[in-house]
Amino acid sequence: MNTRQFVSLTALVFVTAMAVAETPDDPRDDPVVKRKLISMNNASTWFHPDLFGEFSAMRYYSNRDYRDAREYFEYGALYADKFSQLSLGLMYINGEGG
Repeated sequence: MNTRQFVSLTALVFVTAMAVAETPDDPRDDPVVKRKLISMNNASTWFHPDLFGEFSAMRYYSNRDYRDAREYFEYGALYADKFSQLSLGLMYINGEGG
């Protein structure tokens, strides 16, 4: 498994955890989630607009800024990022981001 697949899989787990209805613990307090968000923030996305959209959207989504997260997921989805496409679908189903 390469780094991109690992980060995408981790992000998928993160979004799935965020999509679960009202859990008592905030996933953002999980040290693993914090490490992954920091990794996404520090990753170079030069010449990878799909990753730029995905990683930027994850930062907004983790702060519950759903409108901006949707905007960046749409940007990533425009460049065929499957994770962004999945995340958009989940956001629409859950009514997040208008």
